[in-house]
Amino acid sequence: LNDYYDPNLKLARIDQLKNFKNFKFEKVDIANKDLITQSFQSFKPRKVVNLAAQAGVRESKLNCEWSIIRPTSIWGPWFDYSYKTFFQMIDKNKYVHIGKNEFQKPASFVGNTTFMIMKILLDNTNESNGKTYYLADYPWYSTQEWATTIQKVLKTKTFITMTYSKYEKL
Repeated sequence: LNDYYDPNLKLARIDQLKNFKNFKFEKVDIANKDLITQSFQSFKPRKVVNLAAQAGVRESKLNCEWSIIRPTSIWGPWFDYSYKTFFQMIDKNKYVHIGKNEFQKPASFVGNTTFMIMKILLDNTNESNGKTYYLADYPWYSTQEWATTIQKVLKTKTFITMTYSKYEKL
């Protein structure tokens, strides 16, 4: 459990999953082939879904079906951690949109992402084996439009948009 996201948040999610009879959590470094092999021999999974997306999975010759899943920005319950700084920057009038072009970003509601992951996990056709999935809701959204919506809801000052060349001079 690295600290890229708050480990306490991850532990709280694991505690919720412990209520499911088929859930088992093992803290194993996915890059440690011996420990992964030992864990797989003990648990005997029918399918493995890699959310860590580390290199080497395709070449690992797992003795089961596997898929790599790359969720995009997830929003919904518990999403505040990921976007807290973004909201705070807008609320404190410190957000600056760089560039005149719209930046489009994919995102996905947590319920939709869970549904997509479960479809892959429960696929009995073997079609998902050995594939990588990038999960997102459509259409993508404009970060500038999203920031404007947040700014209006928070009733803060309109944020500044500046070109990249002006930003570089700061």
